[in-house]
Amino acid sequence: MRALPAEITRLERRVAALTQDSTTAKVHATDPVTIGTRPSSRHDALEALATCLQALPALVVETRRVPLGRYRGLHFGLMQHPQGAPEVYVEGALRRSISLARDVHGPRAILNAVDRLIGTAEKKGGVVSFVIEDPVIASLDVGTRLDHMGIAVRTGHHCCQPVMQRMGVPATVRASVAFYNTLEEIDALAAGVRQIVEAERAKQSKKPAVSAPSQGTPFKFPEPAAASPGAAAASLIDDFEMFDDWTDRYQYIISLGEKLPPMPVELKTEANRVHGCQSTVHLFARKRPSSSDAIDFIADSDADVVRGLIGILEKVLAGQSAREILAFDIEGFFKQLGLDQNLSMGRRNGLASMIQRIRAYAKALQPAAV
Repeated sequence: MRALPAEITRLERRVAALTQDSTTAKVHATDPVTIGTRPSSRHDALEALATCLQALPALVVETRRVPLGRYRGLHFGLMQHPQGAPEVYVEGALRRSISLARDVHGPRAILNAVDRLIGTAEKKGGVVSFVIEDPVIASLDVGTRLDHMGIAVRTGHHCCQPVMQRMGVPATVRASVAFYNTLEEIDALAAGVRQIVEAERAKQSKKPAVSAPSQGTPFKFPEPAAASPGAAAASLIDDFEMFDDWTDRYQYIISLGEKLPPMPVELKTEANRVHGCQSTVHLFARKRPSSSDAIDFIADSDADVVRGLIGILEKVLAGQSAREILAFDIEGFFKQLGLDQNLSMGRRNGLASMIQRIRAYAKALQPAAV
């Protein structure tokens, strides 16, 4: 806390210097690139820069600062080090630099690095919103996996739900970048997303193809996991207590989702859509045949974590009587599992929406059971 005032002052000066450099870059946006003392187009600048780089020693015994030219009103150059990759720097009111890849430091890489340091957008915002489509990975799952890597992003509709509904996008991943973030952290985000994509492709290549039952094909609803919701809940609590780390518990939840029975395509209708979830969720319930008030239900989601939560609901509530479902303290059960502290608000809302749908059906059966 004692260092906070000085740190705030330092950041204020840094922001003011960046603002001054941004103004300089905007004023000189159409200026030619100057390599040495010769102005030229960007294409010609690449050739001139290549000539300059060829004259530099491949190895240096001490750190060496090499001015290269001027771009958009700001000086730039190269820092060569005895060990490690060289750095590109930009200098105006504020000096900043970025390391190049050890094996990629040609003229194009240098000018690209200068672009990154100066910036090219007129009115930029430090926000990137994206989805992964090849392979398809639910945004909620991407956010969860990045969180386990120590990378903070948001997932969901980001307060623009009507627009996203219009576009048919249930959720995106949103990375927000501020002036205190480093280039290394941006690289960590990119590497994390790449790792998630590669892991999912490897997983899908090993996974046997299981198609949902087509229309008219008989399918089975989940059977009761225990004699009562309380007994099924106690078994799940015991399972959760085997894992000390929440990363392991998440993996266990996901494994429950992988065991869900496939939901028939004809049941994935708008009427069976559970609204309030950040991911796409469908749930269909019915009165169990030859039973007065037992409830069968089957559900599915496009997000692995949500499928796991459906798996928990099926184990505790599927095949149970409406009376026992309504009497069971499922919120207290989730608190015992730690879900109240380890699920995002969006996921808790989605889980509550699924429970509300099941309870509404149970209440509808109550008069018939009396």
